[in-house]
Amino acid sequence: MMSPEEYAIRDRMISSLIASMIEELERDQDERRALRKALVFLINLVQADLPETAIPYVAFLLTRFPPLSNYFSDNLHPFVRGEYALRTVIVGDRVALIRVWQGDSLAEQNVDGLEAP
Repeated sequence: MMSPEEYAIRDRMISSLIASMIEELERDQDERRALRKALVFLINLVQADLPETAIPYVAFLLTRFPPLSNYFSDNLHPFVRGEYALRTVIVGDRVALIRVWQGDSLAEQNVDGLEAP
């Protein structure tokens, strides 16, 4: 369990990330790309707290819903601040997004043949 200080740090980090995404979405001239990024961001933000009944729906959106799933390149989708969201299976058939940072990240290292789109 996290301490109150750890919760406060987490909340500040999430607030900062949300502010960055809002700025990025407001600057994006491509409405369809912005909508995909907003959806990927929202899924990433809430995925840890999803009820079991919603997990198959998120998996559908990420893997079989063409307006979103077709825009993952090598399972990577642009995220925020130059980061990417990596689409991956974590347990059984549960699909999740993992943030991939620039610098020391999969996107930059081309680990296992992954290339950023």
